[in-house]
Amino acid sequence: MGRKAKQDYRYFDDGAIALYKVPNSSKWYARCRLPDGSPLNPFSTGTDDESEALRVARKRIVIAEVDKERGHDPHGKTFAFVAEEWLKMLRVQVEKGIATKAKADAYQGIVRRYHIPYFNKTKITEITPRTLAAYEAWREAYWVTGPGSQVETETIQRKDGIQYQRPTERVARGKGDAEDTVLRQIFKFAVEQEFLPVERMPTIAKPKQAANSKRTNRRPAFTKEQAAKLLEYDAGGFYRLSDDVDMETVMRLESERLVFKAWLAFMLGTGIRPGKEHQSLKWKHFEQHEDQNGKTHLFVTIPKDTKTGARTVHVDDEIYGKFLAVYKTFPSMYDSEHIFDKGGNALFGTRFKGPDDYVFCDQQTGKPILRFHQQFKTMLRNLKMKTDDNGDAFTPYSLRHTWATLKLNAGMDARLVALNMGTSPDMIHRHYGHDNTKSRAAEFANVWLTEEA
Repeated sequence: MGRKAKQDYRYFDDGAIALYKVPNSSKWYARCRLPDGSPLNPFSTGTDDESEALRVARKRIVIAEVDKERGHDPHGKTFAFVAEEWLKMLRVQVEKGIATKAKADAYQGIVRRYHIPYFNKTKITEITPRTLAAYEAWREAYWVTGPGSQVETETIQRKDGIQYQRPTERVARGKGDAEDTVLRQIFKFAVEQEFLPVERMPTIAKPKQAANSKRTNRRPAFTKEQAAKLLEYDAGGFYRLSDDVDMETVMRLESERLVFKAWLAFMLGTGIRPGKEHQSLKWKHFEQHEDQNGKTHLFVTIPKDTKTGARTVHVDDEIYGKFLAVYKTFPSMYDSEHIFDKGGNALFGTRFKGPDDYVFCDQQTGKPILRFHQQFKTMLRNLKMKTDDNGDAFTPYSLRHTWATLKLNAGMDARLVALNMGTSPDMIHRHYGHDNTKSRAAEFANVWLTEEA
């Protein structure tokens, strides 16, 4: 689109400021010229009031003059440029093993879906608290009345590279902490690259604090009955494979389901953090130990390069006996010999059983599976368990909260729960445990008003 005709501009201050509007926008835009004749990049004033737009433009000229006196380029880099440079740096970190590909992909998705479309050509030096407040309002409405409301389908890419389309899900699409984390890192990068003076770096919103100044972050937890349904889940019951599906595809899908089921049970039976704590687990990290009564327990050592360092985690007996032992010892579907249950159905275990093999790995490559989010979402959709009673969406982290909740409700000491989870008793009290009147119904006295003294 070419420039607007000259007569569409409104000139002020001897032509130093030109205000104009663009199609499909009620906001005033401005083109400004410094006293030395050099132009500034065109920008939106963010207002549809002409007098306010003129004030914003004049202020922009003053800021540019001050920047110039300080030796800063008044034609500084746009947010889009800085963000793309930061993404390039992140990809280099992935190649060097400093960052994971999964994190880089997630951050790139956030930047290109939200940050760049909004800030775009705005100079990194011109983003102020007011600009950020306007972004917060825009982001809050993104999936309701904003750009997201127009998106009918979304593209999902499987780990084998195959992509498919599905209807867009808008459950729990509010702004997450990761978006603010990314924005903070972009501004920090801008300072390090001297695109932005450190004194001009804005403060990005932190997560809201509770009234007692202690953050509360209680993700929803599954009830005991819901957890049992998760363990009984069989994806094959919802997605029957037709006879014309080739054997290679059948083997791949079945192996993916096998590993996901083992991961799901393990998360419910240990309370570890989904992500890096499960990714790095190898069979050599497991060991058995007898207690003072001669009972054998299974423990797993979480590697030291995780969030809270190395720790020993107890694996629940039921999970070990019904799921993990079977997963480790039974022949894989790639073996020539199989084990069958009473109904004649073949039972399989993992293909990789060596001490240095990853526990939750791709059954074709042996590489660790970094995320199970998509299978988790599909399972909850099939079971019609996407949210708890309060409407809060379940996430893989809910499995950790479920373990803590069930242990606390069963009477386990909070200190022991914290020890197994790699956190503190104070964090357990603040963030975990979901006691409510329903879960503790048996402890209520049903008769007391009419009792005789």
